[in-house]
Amino acid sequence: MDQPWLIFIVFASALFALDLALTARRTGPMGFRTSFRLTGFWVAMALLFNAYVFWHYASLHGLDPAQFPATGLDKAVEFLTGYLVEQSLSIDNLFVFLAIFGFMRLTPDQQPTALKWGIFGAILLRILFVLAGVALIQRFHWIIYVFGAIILWAAWKLAFGGDENVHPEKNILYRLASRFMPIDAGYAGRAFFHRKGGRLHMTPLFLTVLLILSTDIVFAVDSIPAILAITQDRFIVISSNVFAVLGLQAMFFAFSKMASYFHYLKHGVALVLAFIGVKMLTADFFHIPPMVSLGVVVGIIAAAVAFSAWKRPAKSP
Repeated sequence: MDQPWLIFIVFASALFALDLALTARRTGPMGFRTSFRLTGFWVAMALLFNAYVFWHYASLHGLDPAQFPATGLDKAVEFLTGYLVEQSLSIDNLFVFLAIFGFMRLTPDQQPTALKWGIFGAILLRILFVLAGVALIQRFHWIIYVFGAIILWAAWKLAFGGDENVHPEKNILYRLASRFMPIDAGYAGRAFFHRKGGRLHMTPLFLTVLLILSTDIVFAVDSIPAILAITQDRFIVISSNVFAVLGLQAMFFAFSKMASYFHYLKHGVALVLAFIGVKMLTADFFHIPPMVSLGVVVGIIAAAVAFSAWKRPAKSP
């Protein structure tokens, strides 16, 4: 195994194990200050790994510029851009998670466990989608245009689709699972299965994880083509995706208390997607440098946050 992959796997696994340990000790949802600090910690870990990406590719470029033409700065910028795009797209995930938790009536004690296993599943799914996407692009170059069209469609839906209602009860995994085994709707523990009246029942927590995993598949259809428009380096794509997903639990509890402050953020994310879609569709004819892409992404998101703070909707009486 190459050194960067080994370092990534060890570092990411250690961070995930730390998150598992913290979740096991937690007896309820995070407070705002704790979630805000943990979000900062996960961002710092991503930036630390980005520093390693810079060093690794800089050393390769210095060793043999002909074989490794990309500089450390190029790859570090690709990682950071991919990370920011995935973090931005995660905002939609958080809205859906809130709806799912409300529908399943999870107790505050159950929510961290549902998020933990949902995030673990999301990591595995993202890796599979990335490998499949890169393989398709390498074998069928024309599929880049299909991915670009998917990204533009996702941008249009996000900007003009309105606030779609989430109907977890119509989810195919939810319906299939409920046919195979009864559900103990009143169970409030952290187990996935529970024996009641001598018969094994599924718990709302297990169904919630299934719902989260199914929504991860839907979101991956939008997010994976988006990051493949930035870079097709498997290492950069997978590592930036994993670091974006790792901090999702802390980000959820912070965002759930600040959602009203970011009313226009989804429009900013839609603009980011539109820019990336156009970039992918025109990649064969017009090259946009990585630093320019990073500047556009950061500028759009910063403007959306600033506009949200300036134009906060008035509270209803």
